[in-house]
Amino acid sequence: MSVMYASIHSSPIINSTIFPSKTKPKEIPPPYLRPTWIDIDLDLVRINVQNLKKYIGDNVHLMAVVKANAYGYGIMEIARTSLSAGATWIGVATLDEALVLRREIAKHIPILVLGYVPVEHLSRASEANVTITGISLEWLQEADQAIEQPVDFHLKIDTGMNRLGCRTEDEVKKVIDIVSRNPKLRFTGAFTHFATSEDLTNRTYFLRQLSRFKQFLEIIPNRSEKLIHCSNSGATLYHDEKPFYNMVRCGKALTGPPNEPLKAFLPITLQSVISLHSVLSLVKEVEAGEKIGYADTYTTTKKQWIGTVPIGYGDGWHQNLKPTGVLVEGQRMEIVGRISMDQLMVGLDREYPVGTRVTFIGQQGNMTITGDEVASAAKIPRSEVFSAISSRVPRIYKDNNTIIIPNSAHRNVFQAIPYVLPMLTIGSSNSRRSCAICLSALVPGPPVLRLSCKHKFHLQCLAANIQAQNKQCPLCRAAIDATVVQLLARTHQPPVHEIPSVEDPVDKNALRTLSAQISSARQAAAAAMTSVSHRPMITTTTALEYSTQAFRPESNIYGMVTLQAPPGVVASGSTSPVASRVPIDLICVVDQSGSMAGDKMQLLKETLIYITDQLNDLDRLALVSFDTRAFDRSHGLKRMNRQNQQVLTRAINDDLHGGGGTYIGSGLQMGINLLNTRRTKNPIAALLLLTDGQDNHLHYYGQLLSTLPTDVQCHTFGYGPDHLASLLVQIAEKGNNGSFTYIDEQAAVGRAFALTLGGLFSCVANQLQVEIKFNEPYAITHVHSIYSHTPENLPCERLRFKLNDLNADEKRNLIFQLHIPEIEVNETMSMDDENTGRQDGQAADIPQIIGQVSVTYVETNTNQTLTTKPVPFQLMRTSQPTPGQLPVNYNLDLQRNRVETAREIKRAMDEMDYQRSRAILQAQVNKIKASVSGKDKFCQLLIQDLEHHYPSENAYRSSHFNTYVQHSTERGTYAPLATFSSAVYLSATQEQQAAHFGSYQQSKRQ
Repeated sequence: MSVMYASIHSSPIINSTIFPSKTKPKEIPPPYLRPTWIDIDLDLVRINVQNLKKYIGDNVHLMAVVKANAYGYGIMEIARTSLSAGATWIGVATLDEALVLRREIAKHIPILVLGYVPVEHLSRASEANVTITGISLEWLQEADQAIEQPVDFHLKIDTGMNRLGCRTEDEVKKVIDIVSRNPKLRFTGAFTHFATSEDLTNRTYFLRQLSRFKQFLEIIPNRSEKLIHCSNSGATLYHDEKPFYNMVRCGKALTGPPNEPLKAFLPITLQSVISLHSVLSLVKEVEAGEKIGYADTYTTTKKQWIGTVPIGYGDGWHQNLKPTGVLVEGQRMEIVGRISMDQLMVGLDREYPVGTRVTFIGQQGNMTITGDEVASAAKIPRSEVFSAISSRVPRIYKDNNTIIIPNSAHRNVFQAIPYVLPMLTIGSSNSRRSCAICLSALVPGPPVLRLSCKHKFHLQCLAANIQAQNKQCPLCRAAIDATVVQLLARTHQPPVHEIPSVEDPVDKNALRTLSAQISSARQAAAAAMTSVSHRPMITTTTALEYSTQAFRPESNIYGMVTLQAPPGVVASGSTSPVASRVPIDLICVVDQSGSMAGDKMQLLKETLIYITDQLNDLDRLALVSFDTRAFDRSHGLKRMNRQNQQVLTRAINDDLHGGGGTYIGSGLQMGINLLNTRRTKNPIAALLLLTDGQDNHLHYYGQLLSTLPTDVQCHTFGYGPDHLASLLVQIAEKGNNGSFTYIDEQAAVGRAFALTLGGLFSCVANQLQVEIKFNEPYAITHVHSIYSHTPENLPCERLRFKLNDLNADEKRNLIFQLHIPEIEVNETMSMDDENTGRQDGQAADIPQIIGQVSVTYVETNTNQTLTTKPVPFQLMRTSQPTPGQLPVNYNLDLQRNRVETAREIKRAMDEMDYQRSRAILQAQVNKIKASVSGKDKFCQLLIQDLEHHYPSENAYRSSHFNTYVQHSTERGTYAPLATFSSAVYLSATQEQQAAHFGSYQQSKRQ
């Protein structure tokens, strides 16, 4: 087998980062540096827009719809190009998109938000001169009461799409009445949306919607003064009625033609503006009979050259896009085997050099693969092909044969440039202007870069200029975007001094003194409850589902072990709960990506400052922030003395700013590294991870979390509606069964952290091992708790659960199933005689000891290992149990409902179909109602939570994931107001800490 490997060398452009100061935080680079990219030709976008504008006429406005990042092409670039070519309006889906555009586009250019805007955000829309959509009568009634500043709106009319809009003439009349009385609600337009405008085989529904829209327009006063629009790309191009009114909305048409057979009906020429490329990263020759890729779908029939290409379904190139193949040196090649997440294989006709360009969409020589061909083969619209290509594939824009780096380019654009530049075809500019730096003509050859001020220079000339500390455009003196400066300054920049992570050591003498004080207080508390003053602090009880079982036949029943932690105590000589706890090592890993900007970031800063204030000089804190990289803001674990509190508070206020993408793994890895490299340790440690979004790329963190110290838990926080709850739950579970908290309201972030902090402050034991032993042939057959256990293979007579920690006032109820063997009467007699001392050979209906449980744990304040006295499991065996001997243990049934509810919630959340997911929860409701403890208050709260209807599927899943983790771990965290059952797990210490945060926050704002 012959093999060639691609050698992609690290470039200084990629691997160093310049900061404005002389120091920089630690960073972990993002994971993808791959030569896979999209070319987008803005010249062709401009031609398409010009053709559309000419077709609709000078008296009709053209709205360029750029929602969802312009269907994957790039919102800012498509918007700017469309406006330069004749578009007069911009359409977006959300207010967020509008505000992003408004930062770069002049305020007089109109922008319409086509989707829902919450009434509380009307002022933001007004300030930014953004027109919004009146989505319903109810929405406008609410806006009528809440509006403070004048705002323009277009009324959405629902003619049959059944998404948004007023549905009856009566509703429209009421809207007209509202706006006639409230001058702040400026009714400036009306529109509808066609559901079937691209279906030319049956135009009935299209014509019905159009007729309905005309009926609505009849009742709108002064409509000649309003913008009326209903034509999307399909209605604009394919129907003789030409329902243009005075504005049309085009999105998909801006970037190319439709699929066949619609192309035959196009009245104008539209060109595809996009091409997709990668390279051969590995080339090898394989023998006949070799299998290629996953799932045994392709086997070579002869000796064959196979090329590996770094693109896969994780990039949006899915299995159904496989039939069109690829182009390699102008020849079409077949994609062989299944497409993997990050790569695919191509069958080659000969050996090609590694690095050879591979084209998925576009032209090589005389061969072309069009987007239409790919879409038709996959039986999907062309727009779905491109909008599915993920953000980890960088977009490279060419305008007049000039490379354009957007002001706010995705980081992967910069990563791709060193690989893409040699492969781009840089043609000559229509302009014969010279580079103002070297005075040479901008002719074919050297790459040219256009700045945001639109002046062009040779890329290398501009890089040299920036490296000489000239950070303004040489022609107009406008400041060059900082991201471009950062990219071009890297090439020859001297090393920057990096502040290393320096760990403040634990004060062992102070720790010993505090431990003695806490130990004394706890022994005193124990002595007050019992005459045995040195008993272990954790109490253990056992229970079986039934107190009695017959001699035969064999059966299987539930069992339970309950651990109860003591209440919190105050150390002798102290009145502060904080002073009476053991010190902690705390790592806070927080998201600073772009979506965290604004109020979210401000509230997070206040919360982090509160945490620093609550820690004392024996505690240690490290702060890590991340976007696509991670930054060690504290430069290691620091003891929270007053000086370090002040330094870290300044870092929180000055260094945390929302911007960039999201790679949770960068922050997680840095936080875990700080824990693993500790030279000294406090008795308790935890890692808190907060994010409001999702990774830009799909990752699995199981391997990384396996490096987390076993005595440290990772607690995750999902901030707002856009986080991926399933991922954060997975991180928490693999993070030694940490907690997951869904923060549904921005202002709740402080309470959420305070509750978790209160739990950490009250930890009384860690490294718990619960040893259960049963007499043979009794055996544990199933385990219904999430905690790890050995052995993993069941049944077994001896089982050991491992729990990370236990906080003051907490309980853990470990549920399992137990095999009850069939026994002979004489066996029972001998066991009874042994247990009772009877010698008469008669069986006695008294409980037998069939097993026992003991708990070994490390007491956090003394670091001593303690073991509880064994507690027995007792079961009565008799020939014929009476009905009175067979009641189900009430508390065990209650806990069984808890663990089964947690299990069914997890199963429902894993079910992607919403209706089937709801059905799983409803089945569990019915099961609880039929149980012995079904009318218990706790069970009624479980039912209430399971039956609750949430405003969105995202809220449904995030809230239930939150509930699942709390019921699985029996640990309280913040929960949305709609969640009731998990409140039982909150301890007094947690509630006190949350109340303290509320008072603290109020005092800071006065």
